[in-house]
Amino acid sequence: FNGKVNASINTLSQSVNNLYFATKAKKFIISANASLNHWEYEDTSESNRENYYSNENRFTKTSGNNDYKGTWLSAGSEASYELDSLNLFSLTISGSKSNGINQTSSVFSGFDEMNALTSQFENNGNSNSDWNSFSTAFDYQRSFHRKGRLFTFSYRSDFTPNNGLNNTEIDGLFNYSGYQQKIETDNHYSEQTLQIDYVDLISKKSQIE
Repeated sequence: FNGKVNASINTLSQSVNNLYFATKAKKFIISANASLNHWEYEDTSESNRENYYSNENRFTKTSGNNDYKGTWLSAGSEASYELDSLNLFSLTISGSKSNGINQTSSVFSGFDEMNALTSQFENNGNSNSDWNSFSTAFDYQRSFHRKGRLFTFSYRSDFTPNNGLNNTEIDGLFNYSGYQQKIETDNHYSEQTLQIDYVDLISKKSQIE
């Protein structure tokens, strides 16, 4: 039996945790691993611009803040069983799941050449996204006493469901029309693969596949 656990955290509110173990019992071998990451951060920004080609919209000022939180989890396992010296079975399972939440808020202000306010609005948004993936693979290998003869069977399944929600609200504070917007996404990807191979060496220069 072999196992390992480690964890860490930094000043950016990011934590990383990992787990791994492996064991063997006669002809059976299995290993597994898992990892969990979590992070949070917040930042603020401010910008000032000048447009020399417009007197009405000469200066613009934007200030805002962004708050983000995310979690990512992944896990996997591999197992193999050697029935005898000619037959080997193996199975691999893996998956990951992540989620991110983002909240933003900013204020845009426009001024003319005399620094008089011409327009102003506030932009508030929040989004929530999920990304997932799951995979399974099964393999069988059959060897023969005859040199050069081999039979393999492989099956793989992949499934990736992802979805997200994005809300945006524009509030007109001065001389600007506000509006609301909502965008939802729902994507799914699925694939299955089956492969069978048989190789037989007839001679040193010829073989059947």
